Amino acid sequence: MREKITTISIAVIALSVIVLVVLEFTGGDKEAASTPAAVNIPEIPADRTPLSQNSISGSGQPQLLSDAVPSEVDPANVTSISFEEPVKDLGTMKAGAKVQAIFNFVNTGNIPLTLNGVNVDPGCRLVESPQDPIPAGGAGKIIIEFDSEGLSGAVTKTIHVNANTDPSHQHINLTAIIN
Repeated sequence: MREKITTISIAVIALSVIVLVVLEFTGGDKEAASTPAAVNIPEIPADRTPLSQNSISGSGQPQLLSDAVPSEVDPANVTSISFEEPVKDLGTMKAGAKVQAIFNFVNTGNIPLTLNGVNVDPGCRLVESPQDPIPAGGAGKIIIEFDSEGLSGAVTKTIHVNANTDPSHQHINLTAIIN
């Protein structure tokens, strides 16, 4: 009985807080509180996109996604990339283990390949990626560190590779089973 009273009291307090928040955002206007409130979202200039929290260039500095993904691709400046293993299976590991994965690739186009950025999912860290253009027919590698801390079960992490390719945004993946 005492647990039910405690649960009901907490629910009433939570509901009161929600009502107070709604009234605060509507300026205390009860009529406005019964309709969805308009939210002023700042407009982002057309030539910029939001900062990805996991976007880093090879320098380790945050990178705007618009810097990594060109809005228009000039066909004369487009090449192609082929990953030796676009999905890396890291197997089974204990929670908290850190593992490095190497993604080897080849520039299969006719002009130099330039990586504009490599963006990783949470739990991953970019260790190394080419800073200089890869000549036509040349090879390169991207090294990612995967940290399984706080994870369990089957996990897939995506690495986003932005380059002068068509499409300009390529995906490679890490998979693992965490015990």
